[in-house]
Amino acid sequence: MIKAALYTGKSTTDKQKNSLEVQVSNMRQYCEGHFEIVHQFEDMMTGRVMDRPALNEALVWLKEDSERVLIVYKVDRLSRTIDDFKSIRRFIETGRIKFMDMHAPTAKADLLTIQIKLTLAEHESKMIGQRISNTIKHLQSQGVVWGQSKSRMSQIREMGNLKRSTRSDMYAVEVLKRVARINPNGDMTLKTICENLNFFKFPTPRGGEWKPSYLCQMIKRAEKRGLRAA
Repeated sequence: MIKAALYTGKSTTDKQKNSLEVQVSNMRQYCEGHFEIVHQFEDMMTGRVMDRPALNEALVWLKEDSERVLIVYKVDRLSRTIDDFKSIRRFIETGRIKFMDMHAPTAKADLLTIQIKLTLAEHESKMIGQRISNTIKHLQSQGVVWGQSKSRMSQIREMGNLKRSTRSDMYAVEVLKRVARINPNGDMTLKTICENLNFFKFPTPRGGEWKPSYLCQMIKRAEKRGLRAA
């Protein structure tokens, strides 16, 4: 019997608590007598993007053996845009990805119907996004942001700014420590210090490489805030 894996997905906004259980139950019935279920991949995030942990694992699993099959509950659980469909089309054409809502276990995929359904799913996703955007604008005009008052949102922003400021200060102190270790006598140029920081793979806050002008700015800001290398 052909070995198969189930791929299930549940949007974070899905209100059905038993959504995944329903998917798995129906998919097992679909596989009976046709496929041996040996694995199950499960994502708990929106289907609007293809870069999902469990889906990536499922596609790797599929590529490892040409006899394997991946069973998907519905087309829109795998993708909601026609562009994403291109990267998995070859698997669908060869029957290695099967959509339970589109064809029987032994039937070939109807690519035209699948593409039409994906197009409709993409359109629906865009419409939902527009409705959400309009709702947000309406709530903001009423002084409410997704159920929160302006005063509460102001508090949330202040808390967020405080956390970011604290993390920024901690990072600046770490930079000062490393600079002090690299340049204990204070006779190195900023260029040389930057070269050492980059050599030891110590990144900037944004993950890039250090440049003298940026390091100078950070040191000056740290001094103004009274930060010191412990």
